[in-house]
Amino acid sequence: MNLNQLAQDLTQKGWHLSPDLVPKDICQDLLTQLRAHQQNPGDFSKAQIGQGADKKNRADIRGDFIRWLEPEQAETSEQRFFSWLEKFKQNINQQLLLNITDYELHYAFYPPQTNYEKHIDVFQQNSSRILSFVLYLNKEWQAADGGELILFKEKNPNEEDARIAPHFGSMVVFLSGKIYHQVDFTNRERLSVTGWLKNR
Repeated sequence: MNLNQLAQDLTQKGWHLSPDLVPKDICQDLLTQLRAHQQNPGDFSKAQIGQGADKKNRADIRGDFIRWLEPEQAETSEQRFFSWLEKFKQNINQQLLLNITDYELHYAFYPPQTNYEKHIDVFQQNSSRILSFVLYLNKEWQAADGGELILFKEKNPNEEDARIAPHFGSMVVFLSGKIYHQVDFTNRERLSVTGWLKNR
């Protein structure tokens, strides 16, 4: 796993995009498992904003549905990704000296005509999230499908830095506490694994 470019990008602009950081067969396993969960009523729940007692449903701000992924409850196909993520965490710590000790992640799907307004991935009461990542699971994504991830500049959060289409197998990593971002309205179902590398 060559992380030199990732480390350089995070240092220089606060985010990195890779088309092949995660092996494609692992991505396919995750997509298959996500689809299986979608067939079971109750496996996904409406995503909320806020934390703790302040959590609330705001479909006008955030339109996705999520299912949390836990190593202890992972299917065999999901365990391969957790093994990859553990190595990724170790390599990131060696490369950037970030002292990451933990992670949390979930499946996410956005139904057509939903989005997520501009936000940042840390809470006022909890700044344990260090790096955010999104691994996209959408095949044959077209420009007309929308759903781009919009990243804003670290030093000027009002200025767009990049628009990233959610192509299958691509992964974006960015600084949780410094990069504002939003998900543009999608015109078809949009699938991903979203997570955070954290310290205690």
